[in-house]
Amino acid sequence: MVAVAWLFALVLLLPLVFSQWPQLDTMRLLGIPVSWLAVVLIPFPAMVFLAIWQLRRAEKPEDQA
Repeated sequence: MVAVAWLFALVLLLPLVFSQWPQLDTMRLLGIPVSWLAVVLIPFPAMVFLAIWQLRRAEKPEDQA
């Protein structure tokens, strides 16, 4: 449940960041807007990390038995 809460917060906070800093749309890195890079480079690695973290948490009670 904690991993889902973190994922939910991440998905909701990213648009909030874009609304607070609209200049991220005009800034470019390698010709790509920084906001687009943030949409790809922040959530997907975070989802992989959260999945691995949740898997280890779920396996911990099984390892103790």
